[in-house]
Amino acid sequence: MHYPSLVAPPAASRLFLPTSLLTSLLTRGRWAGQWLPALLLGLLVLAAPAQAQQFAAGDGHTLIIHANGALWAWGNNRQGQLGDGTNTNRRFPMQVGTGTTWASVAGGEWHTVAVRTDGTLWTWGYNKSGQLGDGATTQRMVPVQVGTGTTWASGSAGNDHTVAVRTDGTLWAWGKNNSGQVGDGTITDRSAPVQVGTATNWKSVAAGNDYTVAVRTDGTLWAWGNNNSGQLGLGDNTRRSTPVQVGTATNWASVSAGNDHTLAIRQDGTLWAWGKNNSGQVGDGASGTDHSEPVQAGRRHQLGHCGSRRVAHGGRAHRRHALGLGQQLRRPAWRRHHYRPQRARTSWARPLPGRAWQRAPATP
Repeated sequence: MHYPSLVAPPAASRLFLPTSLLTSLLTRGRWAGQWLPALLLGLLVLAAPAQAQQFAAGDGHTLIIHANGALWAWGNNRQGQLGDGTNTNRRFPMQVGTGTTWASVAGGEWHTVAVRTDGTLWTWGYNKSGQLGDGATTQRMVPVQVGTGTTWASGSAGNDHTVAVRTDGTLWAWGKNNSGQVGDGTITDRSAPVQVGTATNWKSVAAGNDYTVAVRTDGTLWAWGNNNSGQLGLGDNTRRSTPVQVGTATNWASVSAGNDHTLAIRQDGTLWAWGKNNSGQVGDGASGTDHSEPVQAGRRHQLGHCGSRRVAHGGRAHRRHALGLGQQLRRPAWRRHHYRPQRARTSWARPLPGRAWQRAPATP
């Protein structure tokens, strides 16, 4: 899955180490989903010094790049995805090495990919399908450099494959390729980067669950890989092993790939979604109906630019929910939510975008 990173807006960038206790309260504590965590969060936002400049989330681990360029990680570490040299789960942030030149980071299901300011690319964690791109299939518990290149611009981690864009506009991919998600015209796994086509105008890319979506500098949107729920947006359920253009629009700005649904924003600020919609994750108000072509989501919200990532997926394997950042720092959220305070569980779904922290009516 593409667990996209988010560049923090000014207020949110104040959060870092002091929030580890609050995070536990929000996700596992007895007060989860109640007013107290929200209040504490607001106080910390106002009081803590500005430090964190980028956030990224994997399946069960979280990553932050400090304003000083240091990388911190915590959460599930079963496959070494935290990069601290162990397989020990961490409840609090641990620094990844001692480097202070990290520029961007992305979390996959059980692996992590990051770019340094010198343009080098680094990966660590699970590697059964070669998703680390180091030419092997051996688990790595500390960052290892991918090749010797110094022109990497960004990377994205899927379930078991990885994609990255270089500063020359070329697109590269590697790892699991059972559905053609690498985009090289085969279904052969790759343990080292292979170029996707010959185009040199790729702007950004997102890796999902066995599929990939990307935007070119000309505003066109492309997709390939698994398509069992129409997540490629091509009007059918046929998988593709090379990039195929989604429609004819030339005003796509950004895209995010989930487990089996996709979100994208156009340059006019409108939000579009397609793919699996069993819990309303497409956000069109018609939960239960999958869409194999883009449909506009949440017409009552204009979701425009706020940071470098505008839409994101969340939850295990991106099945749980979708998030968008609006022009006035509103945070519409939809799809199914789960809170687990102690042994209790509350679930509900929003088939249309609604503000985060605002509880929707419960559904059976």
